[in-house]
Amino acid sequence: MTLVEVAGLEVSFGHEPPVVRDISFTIEDGECLALVGESGSGKSVTARTLLGLAGERARVRARTLRVGGADVRSFSQRDWQRLRGKSVGMVLQDALVSLDPLRRIEDEVAESIRLHQRDSTRPERHQRVLEVLAEVGVPEPELRSQQYPHQLSGGLRQRALIASAVATRPDLVIADEPTTALDVIVQHQILQLLEEIKEQGRGLLLISHDLAVVARLADRIAVMLDGHIVETGPTERIVGSPEHPYTRSLLDIARGRRAQRPPHTGGQTLLDVDAVTKNFGERRAVAGVSLTLRAGETVGLVGESGSGKSTLARMVMGLTEPDEGRILLRGQPWSGTPERARRVQRQHIQLIQQDPQAAFDPRHTVGRIIAEALPGQRGARRRAQITELLATVGLDAHFARRRPHQLSGGQRQRVAIARAIAPQPEVLICDEPVSALDVSVQAQVLDLLSELQQRLGIALLFITHDLTVVEQISDRLLIMNNGEVVEEGPTTAVFDNPQHPYTNALLQAAPRLPLLPTTVAHGTAPEPRTATDSYQKVPTVTDG
Repeated sequence: MTLVEVAGLEVSFGHEPPVVRDISFTIEDGECLALVGESGSGKSVTARTLLGLAGERARVRARTLRVGGADVRSFSQRDWQRLRGKSVGMVLQDALVSLDPLRRIEDEVAESIRLHQRDSTRPERHQRVLEVLAEVGVPEPELRSQQYPHQLSGGLRQRALIASAVATRPDLVIADEPTTALDVIVQHQILQLLEEIKEQGRGLLLISHDLAVVARLADRIAVMLDGHIVETGPTERIVGSPEHPYTRSLLDIARGRRAQRPPHTGGQTLLDVDAVTKNFGERRAVAGVSLTLRAGETVGLVGESGSGKSTLARMVMGLTEPDEGRILLRGQPWSGTPERARRVQRQHIQLIQQDPQAAFDPRHTVGRIIAEALPGQRGARRRAQITELLATVGLDAHFARRRPHQLSGGQRQRVAIARAIAPQPEVLICDEPVSALDVSVQAQVLDLLSELQQRLGIALLFITHDLTVVEQISDRLLIMNNGEVVEEGPTTAVFDNPQHPYTNALLQAAPRLPLLPTTVAHGTAPEPRTATDSYQKVPTVTDG
């Protein structure tokens, strides 16, 4: 049965040019179609249009737009409300934002049952909630159903969100970036769960920026760029023999096809962490961790949420004191030192956070945000330094007048890097700096960090859950689990010959694509896309 049939879809907002242009696709029951592209490509707008959620100002036109067998082009709001939840369920990216923080999980999951099965009783809804929580792999459903979203881990929140989407057994599930920013093991579990939903005969529309994530689940892939589908076909063909240069660039980035890092030859020890331990009540967050970081070196720190890596980062930044052990910065005591004495050293160690938008004051311009890291500078000299810092991270001087909401995710992260390097630090602590970015933007930011490191000799402590990222940028790896470093060594050695079962589990769970030869039937593989690359619009490449 054809669950979705779209032909000639165009979506625009007000008098602006269309953000989705001439989109066509179908989804059958038991089939997964993946829409893949960067932020702004139109993939999420396309998915939301299938639910009547494109937005109040949206103008939707299509030759054909059928969902669940119904022509939805002339649907009223009441029609859409009957469709949502009953015939189509949606799973959004950020469960912590999508779930109501003031409602228990049971109330969230039962909402669609209450709306679409009006004759159901409270005990019946309660029983169905427990059933569907168990179906999506939530342990102790009776207990978890009475908890609030903030009391669940990221993986359990995402499972609860999926439970609310499938509680009424819809024929179609739309999953919009359901695994972005999740640890690789949790990501693997969520993809397994979505695969089970597909095997039950439901249709699945999977939205993602990462071809490596969707390749294991999707039957067909449609690649979107600037509102167009530029290539579509069976997953095996798209992954094995892509025809459009943009598809090839996404695949190259997903495979980590980048220049190999030259071996690090050693340098002055800038950071020395010696057997630090941190407890929160009875829970030991970090247990006897040691590491060193030398000038010009990148050390990757990898682990799941709750492994202790962010607590370790806070101790390294001097924001949390260790209960045991010590930390030296540039050979001088750093932990256990009064803040007044430590303040003169702070310029030597700076932090790049995961979400710069949350770290920036939304009222301030980019120029003022960077100027905060330039104390004592005034007037023309400060403006010149801001312009120079923006140029260093690949941004024009006019960006100084913009505010955070006027920047893309990649641009905000570049501003965060500019602010971090403004005091001329010797050590940068990078805490998940690319986890929420599109894969091509990730590559640009990683290239920038590597370039700055080579030019300025900065040492990087790179904290992440993404093994593909850390493989590309790190000289040495430390793998953390339950507060302990369970394995460490040169990056290549850890990847090629993991010694600890947990390291092996991480590597097995990480979505990876096989490398393509450097040339294929359609020509030579292009270099991965950079910030200034553009792609000429060409006719859509399809399989018949």
